[in-house]
Amino acid sequence: MKPDIVTKRGPRINACSYGLSRVPFRGPRKPLGGRYVACLGGSETFGKYLPRPWPDLLEERLGLTCINLGCLNAGPDLFLRDAGVRALAHDAAATVIQVTGAVNQSNRFFRVHPRRNDRFLGPTDALRLLYPEVDFTEIAFTRHLVQVLYRVCPDRFDKLRVELQKVWLRRMKQILAEIAGPVLVLWLAEHAPAPEGPVQAAEDLRRDPTLVTDGMLDRLRPHVAAVIDSRPSAAALSRGVDGMVYGALDIHAARAMLNDAAHGEAAARVEPILRQALA
Repeated sequence: MKPDIVTKRGPRINACSYGLSRVPFRGPRKPLGGRYVACLGGSETFGKYLPRPWPDLLEERLGLTCINLGCLNAGPDLFLRDAGVRALAHDAAATVIQVTGAVNQSNRFFRVHPRRNDRFLGPTDALRLLYPEVDFTEIAFTRHLVQVLYRVCPDRFDKLRVELQKVWLRRMKQILAEIAGPVLVLWLAEHAPAPEGPVQAAEDLRRDPTLVTDGMLDRLRPHVAAVIDSRPSAAALSRGVDGMVYGALDIHAARAMLNDAAHGEAAARVEPILRQALA
């Protein structure tokens, strides 16, 4: 039985699975008998604190089933490792992929959990050699890991940055190569993609999608129907947590996510481009 994700006010969000996939996605489970749009992504696509995240709003606008395949803290690893998800995306009439960060993926410096990609499982010998002074036993999450490493030595961190960005781009191209229908890539964040080059401040590593640059997205453009920039408007951001559902202890986590208005804007921006791709 899949666990429920319970909020203290608002609706209960039931987790569900599809086909052979072992990943718990947001329910209710959608029918797969006809044409559908596969919506892949991370925490924003899952929409933990929202009654209706952007895949639901897109379905209403489009009049076509949109399957929410967003997973909390997902990176490219989750979608590449799960044959069930790959099959769903392959068979979809079209696929929308929300950009996820480059931190939540295994690479030559460290390993992450295969389904909970934000969980740091341990360093490789290459990372121990690069940062011999760091005690990795005290680190459990990838975001904490990269912030620690950057603060210890920004110059050495640049080697890790280059590796993560190369791996992210290679795995995204692998995902795209397996999808038969048109694909739209969705940038869904308050800020613009990072510029090319070294990280300028530790604060930059706190923002999702972490370490994804404008140049990386440009290199995906030949492989997709469109790259959609859905940074929320000032009007949407001004609404704060309006329309979100959360318990008293989740207020800070809810504030870190995009609100109902931002998701509505994302669905509105995706719809016309998706209609054209489906035509």
